[in-house]
Amino acid sequence: MNKRLTVSALLVILYLLSFPTAYAQLTTPPGGGNKKASIAERVGLTDVAIHYDRPGVKGREGQIWGKLITPGFTDLGFGTSKAAPWRAGANENTTIEFSTDVKIEGQDLPAGKYGFFIAYDPSECTLIFSKNSSSWGSFFYDPKEDILQVKVKPQPLSNSVEWLKYEFLDQKESSATIALEWEKLMIPFTVNTDLVQLQLASFRRELRSDKGFPGTPGTRPPNSASSIIPTWTKRWHGPIRLSAAPSSGKRISRPSPPRRRSSPSRERKKRQTP
Repeated sequence: MNKRLTVSALLVILYLLSFPTAYAQLTTPPGGGNKKASIAERVGLTDVAIHYDRPGVKGREGQIWGKLITPGFTDLGFGTSKAAPWRAGANENTTIEFSTDVKIEGQDLPAGKYGFFIAYDPSECTLIFSKNSSSWGSFFYDPKEDILQVKVKPQPLSNSVEWLKYEFLDQKESSATIALEWEKLMIPFTVNTDLVQLQLASFRRELRSDKGFPGTPGTRPPNSASSIIPTWTKRWHGPIRLSAAPSSGKRISRPSPPRRRSSPSRERKKRQTP
């Protein structure tokens, strides 16, 4: 019985090895000893997510920028691209996704998921946001697929970063700086969101949903005025009521507070007064 199981297992392994496409679908660690990583933050009301692979310096100090990462666009000797930027990471595409429209270094970028590339230069780097977010690396980079290119200045780091990483820095209510850091260099870029307009649009959407009708579902009819008037507008003398006005649509009116009734002793005193 055990011999049969061993033979069957060997046959399965040989079958998989004979079909490279089937073997490639198996889950394995990232190639080249790189680390797979992701980072996400909410900037205002905008979700920003970056997925990338992290190459290590691995004793190559001073050999990364300008040598391993060549300046500008390079013919990688494989794929269709003869002038490819750096993939801004390792292995497959680095991708960055925005849940709303944003501004990158002051330039408009629509909501969506993008392949992220960098054409490195020691004085000024070109950041590329491409609609092709599914290719492997930049071997098939096509400038016609670029949605946005912006230029930023790289900055030196005092301490070496062993494993490439992305960080969110200088976070404010509606903006943040995203920085790629590796070895002794940082490449930062700013992301700005229109928080006021996004908040207003969110309120408009939500007030049309169940969030605009607080209370137990089914207890108030649709478009009930009392369901969309905040509770802090109600006073001790009763809730606000809507009454129809002949010429101006609807107006808000409040019921008069109840009159104070005189006590029986006070009434007797009044009658006894000459």
